[in-house]
Amino acid sequence: MLECHSIQCEAIGIAKRIDSVASHKHSTDASLDTTLLLEHELLIWAIRFSCRFGAQKEFVSALSQWPLKSLMYEPEETVDGPLPYSPGRIDAPAIFLICNQWAQAIHRISSKEVVDSMRHFAMTIL
Repeated sequence: MLECHSIQCEAIGIAKRIDSVASHKHSTDASLDTTLLLEHELLIWAIRFSCRFGAQKEFVSALSQWPLKSLMYEPEETVDGPLPYSPGRIDAPAIFLICNQWAQAIHRISSKEVVDSMRHFAMTIL
């Protein structure tokens, strides 16, 4: 917790310095350096977010597959092919439903779109 608060305090200090630089009417080398540093940090943040989001998707996928190992589930065959897995249809416990819904929800989110938006924001800073 202390480490987290220290990082937040440092970020606030940097933000205050950026505010004071932004309040000057003319652009200086120091303000340009600060802006470039901010842009660089935003790009690093976007990359780290992308990695974290990918790890979250993998975790949720693995978590949603784990309950299947304890079920005697055999996909139903229809004329159109096998029915997709649905824990609600097979009266699975609530944890199965939650894991499945979480996995479906996180797979609908486009990490590329979010990361591209953050990169675009970083570029507009410059």
